[in-house]
Amino acid sequence: MPYRDKDKTDVNFPLIMNVQLFIPDELFDQIRTIAIRRNMTVNEVLIEALEYYVEVSKYS
Repeated sequence: MPYRDKDKTDVNFPLIMNVQLFIPDELFDQIRTIAIRRNMTVNEVLIEALEYYVEVSKYS
């Protein structure tokens, strides 16, 4: 499966590949849009989201 890296916003890491397999294309496109707006890679956005989820889960 090729990376969705038309404008080089993604870094070539396995995290991207694994996430692409488990989330809908529409959600991946939204994450990619966030990355572009924040001048980040998709990996960085995913890692930040996971870190936030872990932090919030501590208080649930």
